[in-house]
Parts: sequence; C-alpha cells; structure tokens
Amino acid sequence: MDSESERGRQVRERVLMMRDAAVNAMRSGGSSHLALTKLTEQWKQNDSSAF
Repeated sequence: MDSESERGRQVRERVLMMRDAAVNAMRSGGSSHLALTKLTEQWKQNDSSAF
C-alpha cells in the first residue's frame, strides 16, 4: 500500500471516530445535550427573575 492510500485510510478512520464522538455528545445525556439543557435552565431562571 502506498503512503497516499495509507494516509487516506488514516483520515477516514479519524473522521469516523469524530463522527461517533459528535453523535454521542448530542445523545440524551451526552456532553453537548447536558450543556444545552443547563444553558436553557439558566435562561429560564434569569427570565423569571426579571419580572
């Protein structure tokens, strides 16, 4: 296998790993999902305290 083919395989493998990490982050309970939930809760608290 030439070095260009090997590099392509490595890039594809890395992209698949990153895709899986992104999917897991957005799942319920994932890090991104939890961060967005926390942010919306803070907005709700700030909005209700303004009145």
